[in-house]
Amino acid sequence: MLIFDRSWYGRVLKERVEEQCTEDAWKRAYREINEFEAQLLDQGFLIAKFFTHLDREVQSERLEQRRDQADALWSLTPEDWAENAQWDAYALAAEDMLLRTSTAGAPWTVTPSNCRRLARIRILEELTRLLSRELDYQPRKEAPAATSLEAFQQSTFKKGGKKSRQGKDQSERREQKKNHKKKKRKGKKGKKNPK
Repeated sequence: MLIFDRSWYGRVLKERVEEQCTEDAWKRAYREINEFEAQLLDQGFLIAKFFTHLDREVQSERLEQRRDQADALWSLTPEDWAENAQWDAYALAAEDMLLRTSTAGAPWTVTPSNCRRLARIRILEELTRLLSRELDYQPRKEAPAATSLEAFQQSTFKKGGKKSRQGKDQSERREQKKNHKKKKRKGKKGKKNPK
């Protein structure tokens, strides 16, 4: 599994808005992106694309919070403020990107991300749905939840006691240790001290 942040979409977002490439270049990039992703799909890759969207106000609030937190200040750059000031231009570029590069085989999932936790849950749910469908995975029926430690041990180890790595019951291991210690003590009593 590979996870890309922006990846080949930089040309049609940041480079377009910041005028780091010509208009012809970023317009051509839509076709190139779709062709590249079609090649990946032809090779059997599964592509999941998520666009995490923040409202302008929430993005500004998060930048201000980061500025005010000493332990998060390292991740804040002047570029972040400059990009935030161009929010409208980025929103327009993002809308074009979503419209021109969402295909049947590689559609975009737009994820509202004002709430980070909810956004993560939505993305994980969509990934689970997509992988289950593509891999033809049928989740197994869940066993009822264990209500006690004993029930957990029985359902997990099928014998009712915690097992060690060697597959022996813990009580059996304790008995072996006791016997080993007894043998050691007997061996010491039989030896004479050479003085």
